[in-house]
Amino acid sequence: MGIRLKFNLALMIIFVIGLILTGLVTGYSLQKNARQEILQNARIIMESAVAVHGDTSSASVILHNLQARLPDFNYREALLHSAAGENLAVDWETNIIQYFRDHPEVTELTGERKDGARALLFLGRPITAGTGAELTPAHIIGAQIVSVPMKLPLQRAEATFWWVMSAMAFIFMAGAVLLNAILHWVVLRPVAQMSAQANMVSLGHLEVPELEIKGDDELSSLGRSFNRMHRSLKNAVDLIDDSD
Repeated sequence: MGIRLKFNLALMIIFVIGLILTGLVTGYSLQKNARQEILQNARIIMESAVAVHGDTSSASVILHNLQARLPDFNYREALLHSAAGENLAVDWETNIIQYFRDHPEVTELTGERKDGARALLFLGRPITAGTGAELTPAHIIGAQIVSVPMKLPLQRAEATFWWVMSAMAFIFMAGAVLLNAILHWVVLRPVAQMSAQANMVSLGHLEVPELEIKGDDELSSLGRSFNRMHRSLKNAVDLIDDSD
């Protein structure tokens, strides 16, 4: 196995490990950022919906604009009981309300759910009845729930992920070409020249010219040492020939 092959195998192993680690970190960060973006939209929608509930005209405009930008979002005030039978909580909403009842200290709950093939992120806040210093489960009668589709933010995160991975692969390929060129000119070419010279000398061709050495690195030092050995061997052979 040649030096070039060993070098490229080591480079490939480093690249694969680096790509896996980069993919894990990048994927986690992008998914986290996408989720934060969705939650931010959900909180804006929640606050706007609460303001609209108070009949604020400016908030109505904001909510209308948000609905135009995020047509798939859904805001509901789900209730456990309703005299008019309106806004009754469905199964998954009932679970949220029950969670608030079991944990009255919690003021906000987020999570993910499926609506057919769609992935939705929901943001819930408890609806309370009455006033008091301490909130008891009986005071929690429902929940304000915003559901926001995750498709677009996740698609953007996935597109960014593959862009980063493609950029990493391109950088590796360019780096591998550059490093191989450096390896060839700095290491392999001088070593090949010294190897060919050593082969000629070992076959008795002492008249070959000495290696042309440039630089002060380790390979240059090795080349100068080889030239000295070549001269010493040639001088020794000349002395033997003269004595004959």
